[in-house]
Amino acid sequence: MMRNKAMQLGILFVMILALSCAVFVYAQAGSQSKGSSSKGRMDEDVIGVTVEGEQMMLDHGSGTKGSGTKGDHSYGLKVVRAVDQDGRELPELNGQVLTYRDTDKSRELIKKHRQGERLIIKGRLSVEEKMLEVESFAKRDADGSGSRGSGTKRAGSGSK
Repeated sequence: MMRNKAMQLGILFVMILALSCAVFVYAQAGSQSKGSSSKGRMDEDVIGVTVEGEQMMLDHGSGTKGSGTKGDHSYGLKVVRAVDQDGRELPELNGQVLTYRDTDKSRELIKKHRQGERLIIKGRLSVEEKMLEVESFAKRDADGSGSRGSGTKRAGSGSK
């Protein structure tokens, strides 16, 4: 009789343990799934940035006759310096090549600036994809500032 009772408690203990393990594994798998519908989780990987770097051509287009337009090529930015929207340096991006998300602003940037030009770009960076959504851009001047200027005229500038 005593032996039968011990056997029943043992089986009950193993069943509870197995159920607990199953619940734990299920909870872990659900919290790590890529398809999680939590909006906060999806936005964690996108940050606002200001990036300074050099425009690069990443490929050489289709190579077909008459395909000399910039639209036939893929461009990116080799990072020299990057800061987030709070002004914190992002040294882990230095030397990385970021591709541009295909938007009207990125197409405008590619049309206006050549390979090798130093640019300052503000936008949203998808950290995992290393993809930059361009919001605004300016060519970096020799003194390190953007080329848009302050909008004020200096004495002696302009025509008479």
